Amino acid sequence: MLVDPERLADSFAVIDLIEQYGLDYAIAVNHFDGSPLRDERALREALDLLDDTPVVVCDARDERSSAEALITLVRYLMDRAR
Repeated sequence: MLVDPERLADSFAVIDLIEQYGLDYAIAVNHFDGSPLRDERALREALDLLDDTPVVVCDARDERSSAEALITLVRYLMDRAR
């Protein structure tokens, strides 16, 4: 799930829905030049994430950065399937 660190409250309903369906997920925090970098611990607390939920920082406009975020999700899902 891609989140905007300046609008975390907008993510709550989507996270609740994902969890309601029992889906595994990762959080990609959109970060780009000029935006403040948020502390991962504060983000985890604000989003009420489990300790094993992956949190990665990416620039959604950058293909490589977005691909790395997706790779993190796929690895997480593969580890959970074992």
